Amino acid sequence: MGLRSWLNQALGRNERVSDLQVDEPMISEEETTSFLQTQETRTSEALALFEEDDPVGEPLPESVSAPYDASQAQLEDLLSDEASPSFTHQDEVQINDVSEVEDPYEHATIEGDISEAVVFEVDENSASV
Repeated sequence: MGLRSWLNQALGRNERVSDLQVDEPMISEEETTSFLQTQETRTSEALALFEEDDPVGEPLPESVSAPYDASQAQLEDLLSDEASPSFTHQDEVQINDVSEVEDPYEHATIEGDISEAVVFEVDENSASV
């Protein structure tokens, strides 16, 4: 027996929640029929999707193989004393002179913005502080 039941008994309320009457709006037969037809239409559309052939997409591009594969290492390679090749700096580019690098913004154009300085004829608002 829970606290709620004990309080209801103490206060003299013996009603159960299932005994209470709930006023539900009456649903017309026309609305019920319309709902059932809509459900049937949706069900048939969903089942039709299972019958369709799957769309054929573009094949995935083949991945570029790395110049080395660590999974092909043998136990003897790992335990040998001779120096193994280092691939740490394999894909690095060394730039000796920055002036040789082309400026990416040299031929850039301004789109959707004003390319000239804007001059207001009226003085701008002064600072509020």
